[in-house]
Amino acid sequence: MKKGKIDWEAVTETHTAKAQEAVSTLMQHIMAEMDEEGIGSALSEEQLQEMTNLICARLDDTMRDNIAPLAIKLSELKERVEEKAEAQEIVVTLQTGKRKQTTLKDEPVHYRFKDLMTMLQAGVNIALIGEAGSGKTFGAEQAARALKLECYMMSFHAKMTPTDLRGYCNAHGDYIESPIYKAYKNGGVLVLDEFDRSNTEVVVSLNNLLAGGSYTFPNAEKVAKHKDFLVIACMNTTGNGSSKQYRSASAQDASTLNRFCKIAWDIDEHLEFNVAGDTPCTRAVQAIRRNARECAMTDMIISPRQSIDVNKLCAAGMSLKDAVDAAILCGLAEDKQHRLLNGVTL
Repeated sequence: MKKGKIDWEAVTETHTAKAQEAVSTLMQHIMAEMDEEGIGSALSEEQLQEMTNLICARLDDTMRDNIAPLAIKLSELKERVEEKAEAQEIVVTLQTGKRKQTTLKDEPVHYRFKDLMTMLQAGVNIALIGEAGSGKTFGAEQAARALKLECYMMSFHAKMTPTDLRGYCNAHGDYIESPIYKAYKNGGVLVLDEFDRSNTEVVVSLNNLLAGGSYTFPNAEKVAKHKDFLVIACMNTTGNGSSKQYRSASAQDASTLNRFCKIAWDIDEHLEFNVAGDTPCTRAVQAIRRNARECAMTDMIISPRQSIDVNKLCAAGMSLKDAVDAAILCGLAEDKQHRLLNGVTL
């Protein structure tokens, strides 16, 4: 919230009618002003407490007798504000090794980002499991940035070979390093993107690297695992095979999956507002997504990417109806479109 924008004097003045009615009116003023200024900027807990103290100090004796309703409303407001505030700033304190406290400021984060950072602190291998567009890769990159570590990215697919993973020696005998080698030796966050698309037999070759304290690479170098070597795998499925939505996903070996702790990384609609914008376009996409879930349309993927695309199309001059059709509805049966648009204002 922009400093000095809310006129607290105006918010709290002239409330001398019935106590219950005054309390309700007071909170309506506060909520209206916060919405006008953009609650996405959020209040800190200290700011919220200061606001509470200011209001209570201005209540006369009659209104003090009715403080309970005000406390309830302030509690509801506090929950709403803190939900937004968590997406603005997070302080991560790591106790292990030599990692120092680090801060991400004014940057939106997923609601499970703290869980991700806690698990990285513990030094376990992590699998983020969530639908397409839920921000798994983005979250992994943020984690590396928060820890001030290099981020090494590897995208997996069914035709990968062991040399793609571990590197190889060329015809001149020179070792061509892979991202895995660099992260393992020098430290950093290794992001295994689309991990459930990988060739199972190839990935099994990584089991010792994921669990052991050292690994011998194709250049015959036995490398001790760096203390800051951290692994995050990003997956659309649980690794048990393909689904209607993700047909190219492969069933992974249980011995590999056993080496990961999992986090369900669902779509965070508050983060979606921060990334795509709190606009009629974003709200329309979210409403369509809810309809798809309620109608059990499990083959539909309606992610924050669609929110971003619809906002871009509308900004370029397209109507919301045409933008939604282009980004989501085109090619679907008429009855399916009708169900997806139930109650949606375009």
